[in-house]
Amino acid sequence: MMNSVYYDPVYFDAEWGLHHLVRRIVGAVYSGLTELARHFTKILDFILTPKGVVIENIWTGFTTVTSSLTIPITVSTANNKYVVVAISTVTGSVGTCTLNGAAMTLLAGTNTNRGVYLYGIVPSTTGMQNLSFSTSSNVNRAVVWECSGVNQTTPTLDSQTATSASVASISTPSMTCSPYGMILEAADFASGTITPSNGQTPVVVNSINSGASFRPSGATQVESWG
Repeated sequence: MMNSVYYDPVYFDAEWGLHHLVRRIVGAVYSGLTELARHFTKILDFILTPKGVVIENIWTGFTTVTSSLTIPITVSTANNKYVVVAISTVTGSVGTCTLNGAAMTLLAGTNTNRGVYLYGIVPSTTGMQNLSFSTSSNVNRAVVWECSGVNQTTPTLDSQTATSASVASISTPSMTCSPYGMILEAADFASGTITPSNGQTPVVVNSINSGASFRPSGATQVESWG
């Protein structure tokens, strides 16, 4: 423990002035509580809340003429980064998905028409680099999130996929989550408009709500879109 200086109260007498002042110096070796509570004054209480997962940057991409898409991104110097891309295809499936040439991990997705896929990776470097993927579809949309504060060993706590046909809404199965984590999601649809229904923050690609983020408040969460 560092050297500390403690003061007794200073007593004043209206007639005689300064009456009593004592100073105690406690050395570096300090193994027990020897001072009385009256020697300390509490000035302020404060609570440090964990920062949790934070979205540092968002990029989007859109194409209608090719079966591949490259999105230039700039990975920041934030601590414990993780990059996630949500890919929506009109038909077919995703072939490859890389960041700076390194293969990204498939986190969730469905290999059907109007498929949606989530890929993630811990970036190996900072600065400008390309996120690229190929599909069997010529119409592709993508949302890229750069997150910080993510567990670098097991960045994904849970992932869920939901599909449905001819309905006006869709919900994922209950997800296991952390109150300081972040849910990243994407949806695709055949016609009309679609809006996240749980207070998520949507990301628009080519005038369409294509992805969203949401900070869960409990241990489980069900996400829905209408």
